[in-house]
Order: sequence, then structure tokens, then C-alpha cells
Amino acid sequence: MGDKLNILQINTRGHRGGAARVAYRLHRKYLERGHTSTLFVSAPDIADPRIKRLDSLLNYADKKYQRRINAINYIRNYPSYHRSTAKIVKTREYEEADIITLHNLHGNYFELSVLPRITRKPAVWVLHDMWAFTGHCAHCFECEKWISGCNHCPYLHVWEPLKKDITRKLWHKKRKIYPQAHLN
Repeated sequence: MGDKLNILQINTRGHRGGAARVAYRLHRKYLERGHTSTLFVSAPDIADPRIKRLDSLLNYADKKYQRRINAINYIRNYPSYHRSTAKIVKTREYEEADIITLHNLHGNYFELSVLPRITRKPAVWVLHDMWAFTGHCAHCFECEKWISGCNHCPYLHVWEPLKKDITRKLWHKKRKIYPQAHLN
């Protein structure tokens, strides 16, 4: 790494929302200081050529497969699967990145099982809420089930709503994936 860094950030949105504003402000500051910065997002909501939509990494066959899998997952009330997340590591932006900054990974766009591959490069995960360590909720309110294992969630209706309580499964999935990831 030289004086100038190549920085790749990943977030739900490009500008709208608290985490998005933080990611975008960092993006602008990195550019102002002469670094290269790219922001991969689920939903670009501001015109900036360095903000790229994750779905754009998919070809037609990938998109068709993803729609089919997600239709099945919707019926089963499983989280969506996102092929675009796996494609991140094959992009020029990822290959050239000196550091990866992760922001909100929830919002039905990021395949968490890819986290260990993405974090083969130095990575920092900025936690803007509690989603990373709960079974589903971005905020636990007065619930403390996230400490020992989510189940019988009283907040299934809270964004992003679940039709069926799979919070225990999601809580365990996160605990299985995180030790394999290299996060700072």
C-alpha cells in the first residue's frame, strides 16, 4: 500500500438513510484526499459514477437463477439468496482494493455466507445498528434474546418483516459465519 488507497465500500444504499449518509460522506472524503473510492450498493439513490449497483454484476442467467431461488425461498420464508454478493470478489474494484469497508449488510441484498471470501482483504465492518448480532432485528428494543440465542421473536413485524420465526436459525448462521471472516 502506498500513500493513496483503493477503498471499496459496501452498503444498502448510496445516500438515503443514516448508514448510507455515513458511507457516502466517507466516500466523498476519500476522493477529496486523493484516494480511489467505490461504493457497491443494493439501491443507488444518488448520481455518482463511483456508486455501483450490485445487481449490475449479474448477467441474464444469474438474474434468472436468483429470481427462481428467491421465489422458492420466499415461499419457505427463508432469506433471499444474492448471487451478486459472490461476484464482488471477481470485480476489478475488489481486486484493486486495499481495504473493504462494510456498512449495513441487511436489507435483503447481501449474502452473508460470502463474508469470509470478501474479508480475505483487510476489512472493517462499521456497525450502524444491532442487526449483525441479533437474529433479525436492527434494534433489540427491550428484548435480550440476542445474547443467548434468538427465538420466539416478538418483533417479526419490524423491518425487514419475517412471516415465520426463523430468528434462531439466522442467529446461529451468523455465529457460524463470523469466525470464518477476517474483520477488524
